[in-house]
Amino acid sequence: MNIRSPSSRQSGFTMIEILVAVVILAIGLLGVAGLQTLSVKASTNSSARSQAIYLANDMADRIRANLQGRKDSNYDAITGDAKKAACLTSTGCSAADMAANDKAEWLEELSNRLPNGKGELKHTGNLYTITITWDERVKQGADKDDANVALQQATLSYTFYP
Repeated sequence: MNIRSPSSRQSGFTMIEILVAVVILAIGLLGVAGLQTLSVKASTNSSARSQAIYLANDMADRIRANLQGRKDSNYDAITGDAKKAACLTSTGCSAADMAANDKAEWLEELSNRLPNGKGELKHTGNLYTITITWDERVKQGADKDDANVALQQATLSYTFYP
């Protein structure tokens, strides 16, 4: 008869059990780190989209506020660079000068707030269309200074009646 004495019973954990627990914990922590990376990337991209929406509405409000500039077709198109008018003094600005300032300030804000931000404005009939483009990171976990970052161009198009 094989009867074990009480002193030979196993007590505590074996090394294999501890190793399995550590491996499971490591896999779980890697999963959490991956989710954190995706979350940061999504947050950065959504912040850029929010800025683009804000800037599109900003330009629409500028157009609505300058009725005479709109009637004189000063907001018919924006492409490339716009120059500020030197009229922000006590003498005031004409409607054309205000439109030139609006365009220049808006393009400057686009380049400051969005990565490689660019904007266009087109006027057709009674409609104005604002198109904003910028770069978004698409490579998972890419650092903004990484030379291998995969970028794609994001676009927001906003059409409105003034």
